[in-house]
Amino acid sequence: MPHSRGKNSKQPTILDSSGTFYFSVDQPCFLCESAGMPRTTHPSAGGLCYRVINRGNARAEVFRKAEDYAAFRDLLTEAVDRVRMRVLAYCLMPNHFHLALWPRGDGDLSRFMQWLLTAQVRRYHRHYQSSGHVWQGRFKALPIQQDAHLLTVLRYIERNPLRAGLVARAEEWRWSSLRGRVETMRSGMIYWII
Repeated sequence: MPHSRGKNSKQPTILDSSGTFYFSVDQPCFLCESAGMPRTTHPSAGGLCYRVINRGNARAEVFRKAEDYAAFRDLLTEAVDRVRMRVLAYCLMPNHFHLALWPRGDGDLSRFMQWLLTAQVRRYHRHYQSSGHVWQGRFKALPIQQDAHLLTVLRYIERNPLRAGLVARAEEWRWSSLRGRVETMRSGMIYWII
């Protein structure tokens, strides 16, 4: 049988006499996830900042009313107490959310998000008497460089409602860290990110 190297594999691709290709892939099998095999946690190093996002399943609205936003924000606060996560910014949109998180220890990001999203989905199903997927999949965590890029990401997160046309000024959106930061600064207090 003729051999050739697979495009993304160290193992050879084999073509048999019937014209069928056989190959080995050094990646985990995508079928394993759908067959109920446990997934590994997101690798997350402590001390690095991450932009975390997730969207409603089929782009459906997850936050349907003010109480949904408030409940998620309350759960976010409780998750911070449980895992000691530093939340640099957040923005809750009707069908998705953005977070800028700064975990203290390795694996804290996964523990934080697992608790937060599990608690939120349970609340959602109990409140709406529903079942099934609320989110389109696992959250996405993108590392942020801790320099000017961090400031760009924070602005992007907090200006999301403005870009979406939901408000005339970004600080008018009730479900974002920007509004709280602006109100705190107007009161003369110092705003610390802890």
